[in-house]
Amino acid sequence: MLTALLVLAICLFTGQSYENGVFQAPDTILGSSGSFVEMNCSHNKDINHRQMYWFKQLPGEGMIPIVFTFVGGDPDYGSFSKDKYETVKTVVEMGSLTVKNLDPGDSALYFCAVRSTMSLFVEQIPANLFVVPTESFKINCSHNDKAYDKIYWYRQAEGQGLELLGYLSFKLTQMDKDVHGQSFNISGDAEKEAELLSTLSIQQSPPHVLQTPDQREAKLGCSHGDSNYPYMYWYQQKSGSLVLIGMLHKDIVQTTAVATVSGKNVNLSCSHTYKDYFYLYWYQQTMQLTSMKLTGYLYTTTFNSEKEFEKRFHIYGDAKSHGILQISNLTSMDSAVYYCAVRDAQCHDFPPSPSKTLIKVITYTICACLKQLQGLAVQDGAILPASSDTAAQDAVYCSFVEHGSSEGVLITQWPKYISTMKGTSVDMHCYQNDTDYDYTYCYRQQVRGSTELALIGYSYITGTPTLETGFTERFELTRQGTLSGNLTISELRLLDSAVYYCAAKMVDCAKIEQDLKLILHQNAKANIQCSHDDNTLNRMYWYRQERDSTNLTLIGYGYSTGEPNYETGFTERFKLTRQGILSGNLTISGLRLSDSAVYYCAASSAQQVLQSPVSMTAFPGDDVFLDCSMAAGFSMSSYTMQWYMQVNYGTPVEFLIKEYDNPKGNLSVALATTENKFTLHLSDLKLQQNGSSEVRIDQDPEVLFANQNSLVTLLCEHDNSDHYRMYWYRQIRDSVDLQLLSYSAGPKLVDIEPPFNKAEKYKVKRLEVKKATLQITKLETADTDPKAKITPPAVKVLGPNLAEKCKNGRVTVVCVATDFYPDHVEVFWQINGLNQIEGVATDNAARKKSTTESSYKISSRLTTTYKEWNEGSQYTCTVTFFNGTTKSRHSDSVTGPQGLRDPNKTITYPTVMVLPPSYKELCKKRVTLVCVATGFYPDHVDITWRVNGKDRKNGVATDYTVRQDPVNKNYMISSRLMVKRTEWVETNNNFTCVVGFYNGTMYNNYTDIIQAQKVSTLVTVRFSYLLFLSKSLLYAVLICTVVWKCKLIKPKSMLNEN
Repeated sequence: MLTALLVLAICLFTGQSYENGVFQAPDTILGSSGSFVEMNCSHNKDINHRQMYWFKQLPGEGMIPIVFTFVGGDPDYGSFSKDKYETVKTVVEMGSLTVKNLDPGDSALYFCAVRSTMSLFVEQIPANLFVVPTESFKINCSHNDKAYDKIYWYRQAEGQGLELLGYLSFKLTQMDKDVHGQSFNISGDAEKEAELLSTLSIQQSPPHVLQTPDQREAKLGCSHGDSNYPYMYWYQQKSGSLVLIGMLHKDIVQTTAVATVSGKNVNLSCSHTYKDYFYLYWYQQTMQLTSMKLTGYLYTTTFNSEKEFEKRFHIYGDAKSHGILQISNLTSMDSAVYYCAVRDAQCHDFPPSPSKTLIKVITYTICACLKQLQGLAVQDGAILPASSDTAAQDAVYCSFVEHGSSEGVLITQWPKYISTMKGTSVDMHCYQNDTDYDYTYCYRQQVRGSTELALIGYSYITGTPTLETGFTERFELTRQGTLSGNLTISELRLLDSAVYYCAAKMVDCAKIEQDLKLILHQNAKANIQCSHDDNTLNRMYWYRQERDSTNLTLIGYGYSTGEPNYETGFTERFKLTRQGILSGNLTISGLRLSDSAVYYCAASSAQQVLQSPVSMTAFPGDDVFLDCSMAAGFSMSSYTMQWYMQVNYGTPVEFLIKEYDNPKGNLSVALATTENKFTLHLSDLKLQQNGSSEVRIDQDPEVLFANQNSLVTLLCEHDNSDHYRMYWYRQIRDSVDLQLLSYSAGPKLVDIEPPFNKAEKYKVKRLEVKKATLQITKLETADTDPKAKITPPAVKVLGPNLAEKCKNGRVTVVCVATDFYPDHVEVFWQINGLNQIEGVATDNAARKKSTTESSYKISSRLTTTYKEWNEGSQYTCTVTFFNGTTKSRHSDSVTGPQGLRDPNKTITYPTVMVLPPSYKELCKKRVTLVCVATGFYPDHVDITWRVNGKDRKNGVATDYTVRQDPVNKNYMISSRLMVKRTEWVETNNNFTCVVGFYNGTMYNNYTDIIQAQKVSTLVTVRFSYLLFLSKSLLYAVLICTVVWKCKLIKPKSMLNEN
């Protein structure tokens, strides 16, 4: 449900062009939300001007065509809906446009244009042309006006601008260039007609293959002249239609065909040039199956095998460049097509569509990544134009992959390929295998340059399907029970070329009722009511969607009892109240122009997720840990835990990683359900963790010194012309909240918010879309930073991390300067008193420690050789601080270990011992091996683990620093390796602890190895021994009891005889 709240009426403007004989009326139209307005257009031109066009222009944007119409014909609305816009043109001289169901997004400039149908006639033959890559084509263009003596030829690829091929001036040809390896020629007489001839520079040899009965194979070659085309496709023509055999990519090279005999070994190689791709997969597709099986994959150099293939299939290499699949002891069952695929570390939903190698058959290569719609079972496919050439824009191809899955639901979508012509209809079928999923959804994604999904519509097992705006015509959804449904698109247009998704979801919907619209004045109070009919939904949310934005901003939420929670920016003037579980209100007081928006109400059950810390500040290169926990009464074991990231409020939410995933780049997770903790670890923190580009905002100056009662001007600039709204905020003393000072919707459109508009103290000028200034007059004490106090920096130099000392022969010394204000500092380094420039990396600028403090911090790093560090060199970091009048220097130093080492202490080498798991762990799923290195001096060590001779990094925990014996001054360190119990009991496995020790001149490795042991024997012996001890103790107690009773009975008997 939604509420459109308009503080002012909607304003529509019409463009004028009297000098061209075209007239629009009225000039300005005011309309309320939900109503309609009509605009009229007329002209005084001749009767040949029968065509009329209507355009719409938003502030700061270009004109968008709405509708084209002509006398006696049907209007063409393109991507717009007739339900929104209606045009009437019954006579040549005039026409009208009606905008229905007004909303804030309709505020714009509207233009009318007319065109003659007789002044110039241009014809292009053929209008449609369908060619294959090895063919040439010819297109003829003619016109009926000899006053035109030039004919231009252009090509427009889908989603691209016009590209000039060349032109004809009278009979003289001028070619612009060869375009993408295609040779073009233009001939004719520009006063009448011109002919475009294209010869595609694709060579195939031999052009035909005649196979004889004794011929087992044939080799075909193909070449072309454009390096911009990385893919090469191979087709086979059967019964007049083309069947895709496969395709190659220039950056992926793979073994093609292999023929061998049983019992031998075979190596299949795959290489690529994508340096940022860390995963390499190998798949198998047998002759009997159409589906593929994953045999295993490489993550960098680490091999992971699927259980079915772990005995005879092995992959080795470096996934960033190559991978070799080795199959040992071949059998006839290994005859298959083998696929190679690569992907980067960010694609997370499914393994990519693979390249392939066919044993006995030629290969082709594909590299892509399937998508998954969050929370839904999704299947995807693509409808693609057959050619991007001008003459081929009426043909449409459709391609669908066969299977997809999510949350255990299998989705099948067919047909796999559709090829049809403009104006015809297509049917797409979707099937899912879970009867609990009652709802099906259809989505569309434009093929090129878009990552957004547009919902076409959805349907329930009963009732009429719901189609979204823009899809109410030509699109039809039908259901055949719970498991299957169809999407039908009739009267196909070129804009229907897209990727189409089928999805299914198990939904138990609550009916939500909400006020539809409110129109109020500034400073008034708005009250929006919301109610639903589900007693299990005790949490209610409120969102705001600003004009011309697709993003929802959370205002706050609340439970049926207790105080509501408000988001930053909504703590003032916004109030949430509840009247029990089923209803609630949003109240906005002191309405402002910036409150005009669409407001949404939502409800859910209270499965609360808590995150700690709520906010934090860290430096690039730092390690950051974020914890997530469930509220009381909920267990993580019942949910799939996932981490997401949002760069800023309003930006898309991006999936990062989920529980039990392998590390992805610098991301890793740890799940501890017993502790109610799901931890995200970000190592080597980056400035832009998601790698996406953000809008850059520069504000000048950052710090300003001025006298009381003077005037200052602040400048704000950004680099994205699509962001035409700009805001100025002020943060008052002892508060983390920001007060909105000014809001600007575009150039020369500025609104000063109360109470800042009561005096002439603040003036805002919007110079252009990307630039604005704020002028503050009559400065007073209240205008300064309330927490600002001039403070010099505290400087601290930190020595290298122990884990870094023995790697690559280099170490890093870090200098941190904190708690200073203002941020006018410079950092420089010295080694043994000499200035150092090489190896220095300093933060680009000082940063505030937090949003609640005014003090700054900055860090700098110096990378040097381990030899220089070990020789006892002194490293000094000096920070020059300017307090507004004078400069001062603040320094700190650290000295390398050689300078600190006791000269009387001799070098001793480590003793290494690996200890087996504790008996208490043997019944658990995982066991821990411990490596202890003792008695070494100095403390230059590094520990690594190997399992069966291969490095093992997962499950390793090493002491962060060494410990020193206070008596003999020698050092010791320990490391732990956690492995699966099944791995420990496999007697063929061995575990090695390697301690690298640097004695000041060279490195040496010291190792200890332990063989895996069968647990069953140990447990039986231990149990037998404990049983023996228990029985012995029981017998001893019985004997003692009998002896004691006998002693008591004997005296009693003697007394009776006497």
